[in-house]
Amino acid sequence: MKESYYTQERPRSLVFRETFSSESECINNGGDPTDVTFDNGIGSFNGSSSVINYSPQILNDFTVRARVKFNAISGDVEYIVSTNGAISGTYLLAVNNTNFYFNIGGLETQPHGLTLNNTDYYEFIITRSGDEIFYYADGVYIGADTGVGTASTTFMTLGKKPNFASYFNGDMELVELYNYKLSDEEVANLYNNSRFIKPTGSSLLEITAENGVIEDRIGNSFTNTDVEVVRDGEIFAHAYNGSSSSLASAATIPPENFTICLWVKFNSLDITANTTLITAGATRFYLRQNSATTARVQYYDGTTNLVISLTNTISLEWFLYTVVFNTVTKTLSLYKDSVLLGQSSNLSFVNPAASSYYIGSYTTGTFNLNGKIGEVIINDTLWSAEQISRYYSSTKHKYYK
Repeated sequence: MKESYYTQERPRSLVFRETFSSESECINNGGDPTDVTFDNGIGSFNGSSSVINYSPQILNDFTVRARVKFNAISGDVEYIVSTNGAISGTYLLAVNNTNFYFNIGGLETQPHGLTLNNTDYYEFIITRSGDEIFYYADGVYIGADTGVGTASTTFMTLGKKPNFASYFNGDMELVELYNYKLSDEEVANLYNNSRFIKPTGSSLLEITAENGVIEDRIGNSFTNTDVEVVRDGEIFAHAYNGSSSSLASAATIPPENFTICLWVKFNSLDITANTTLITAGATRFYLRQNSATTARVQYYDGTTNLVISLTNTISLEWFLYTVVFNTVTKTLSLYKDSVLLGQSSNLSFVNPAASSYYIGSYTTGTFNLNGKIGEVIINDTLWSAEQISRYYSSTKHKYYK
C-alpha cells in the first residue's frame, strides 16, 4: 500500500505559505476565504465572520509561523491557526494579551507569559517534536510543554476556532508551516531576516551601511563628505562627526507625495539647534532635531515656511523618525517609532526644481548631525500608520539588541 503524504518520510521543508497578496492568490494557494479583506500583502480579519479554510496540512512534527497585528487584544483568546480533528475545535496557535495557547489531541497546554498590544506586529512560532511543544515570540524562546497528543485533522483554518464562534480580530501578514521542528537558531534567523515589504510605489533612495559600506539599494550615487562606516553592536551605521559630515545625492526632483523613514542615534543629548537629519531642495523640506526635547519638520510651499515643532524627548538609543506628506489632505505628519507626534495641515505644493537630498546636514553643509544613521528610505507613496508600524516592527530588532 502506498503511504499517504502525511505518513511517508519526506525532506525537511516549508510545506505551506500564505502571504495574503490578493484574494485570487489565496484561492490559488488552496484557500477558501470568507469576509477577509486583502490589501497589499495584508489579510484583515473582522473578528466576527472572517476565516480562510485550507486542505489539511498539519503534521506530527512541525513548525507554525504567523506574523500578525491585533485590532484589539485582551483576555479573550485570538485563534490564529487552527485545525479540526478528532477533538472538536482543536487548535494549534492562539494567544491573548498575556498567554500562548496550544491544543491538539485533547490536551490544552499551560499558557506562557506574553505582553502584547494592538500597535505592533508580532511574529509567533510554535514548534513540535514528538510530544513536546516549544513557543517563540519575535524570535525569542518563551517556554515549552510536554505530553502533547496527535490530532486527526480534516482541514486547516486561519482566523477562527472551528465549530465555535471564536474569531481573530486583526491583520495577518504571513503564515507558514514547516514539516519539522525548527531550532532556536533557525527561529531567530527567520525573525531577524524578515524584511518589510514596502507599499506599491518607487523608492527615491534607500541608503544603508548594512554590508559594511555606504550604498544605495536603488543604485544612486552619493557624494560622501567625512561620513564613516562604524559598527554599533551587531549593525553597521553611518557615523556623522557633528562638524563636516554629509551625504549628498545627485540632483533629482522631489515627489509630490512622499514618505521618509530614518533610523538615528545621537552621540550626545547636548544637541545643537537646527541639527539637520535630512533635507531636500533649497528648503523644500527638512527634518531637524533642535534639542533633546524638540523635533522640527519644515516644508516650504513657495510662499511660507510651515513648521511642526513638537516636544519629543529622546535618549541616546536608536529610534525611528517617519515623515509623511500628503498633497490630497495637505498634511505633513511626523512619527517617532510607530507613534504619531503631530501633524500640520493646509499645505500647498509647488513643483520645485531638481536638487539634491542631503543626509546629516543642511543643503549648505551646515547644521551637521553628531550621531549615527542606520537606514534612510524616501518613497513616493503615502505610508499609512499601519504600514509605518509594520516597518518599525520588522526593522527594530536590528537596532535594539
